[in-house]
Amino acid sequence: MAVKNWLISKEIHEFREFVKHSRKIWSSKRKDLVKEHNLEKSLGIETAGEYHPLDDTSRHKDMKYYGPTGYGFLEQLRDSLKMTPEDVFVDFGAGKGRVVCFFAGERIKKLVGVEMDPVMLEAARQNIDRLKVKNSPIELVPCDAAAYDVGEGTVFFFYYPFEYKTFNQVLQNIRKSLAVHPRTVRIVYVCCPQRERWILGMQRDWLEKELDGYFLIYRSIAPARP
Repeated sequence: MAVKNWLISKEIHEFREFVKHSRKIWSSKRKDLVKEHNLEKSLGIETAGEYHPLDDTSRHKDMKYYGPTGYGFLEQLRDSLKMTPEDVFVDFGAGKGRVVCFFAGERIKKLVGVEMDPVMLEAARQNIDRLKVKNSPIELVPCDAAAYDVGEGTVFFFYYPFEYKTFNQVLQNIRKSLAVHPRTVRIVYVCCPQRERWILGMQRDWLEKELDGYFLIYRSIAPARP
């Protein structure tokens, strides 16, 4: 009987701890949702929610679904990047335009959203039109990421928009562009699977790691030969 009572008491304790932990998680998520709602309202945009494309028309058939980057992360990234008026920020898989709209509050040369899904392009256009704070111009490019001309970009942003085949192709396009247009570029990768981290790590002849964590930042070390 004593053992049985001890087991029951242990189960009750574990259940209470589970409930307490769940409440903490929900409270944190609720705060994040409230913060997201308030930021969206202040910016005049609507970028929340997931979107799963019905058809993958990308060159390598490896596009991913849309899920917006958290504003808390974007604030950390903004502080880490410290962009200048000479920077051109390129968001691959721009979706509804949250990232380019957020960074439009900075004073940089230009923001580019590369997106090929027509539904997402229209949503991004509407958000850019409604955007209340626009200190930098925004351009939307309806294009497969693998075919985009990366020549003017200095900061390239990836929030797991596609699988490794397209990612590797874009990296090689950036690498080749440095021989034609020598410049320092930075590559930001978020929520990276191991293979994408491995691909970045293999680019040691032209990239060096600047920051490692939930998001990776790599910086070019020298113009590379094509």
